[in-house]
Amino acid sequence: MQISADVVLGAFAGALFFLVMNVSQPLTNRILLAIVSFISGLIGHNAFVAVIAQYFPVITNHEALAALIVSAVSVSLLSLTSEKVKRSVDEKLKKDDE
Repeated sequence: MQISADVVLGAFAGALFFLVMNVSQPLTNRILLAIVSFISGLIGHNAFVAVIAQYFPVITNHEALAALIVSAVSVSLLSLTSEKVKRSVDEKLKKDDE
């Protein structure tokens, strides 16, 4: 499978966006998550291309935009979900201790 340079740049831009916007975590965690974000943009952009083509027909390069969005959003959603689950578990443990 050949990946175009546009997709690579889109995924990289999404990973950088994640890296810069998520300053609450330590740098090593952000770098590792940015790498995962980049890889998810490369892998998952195909699933999102049809959605972008449907809602934004004016944009000619749907693949690059899809890679950017997938890489920026995928790890952010996972981080958000992980934090909510952690808070929920902590609250439950706190209630059990009382």
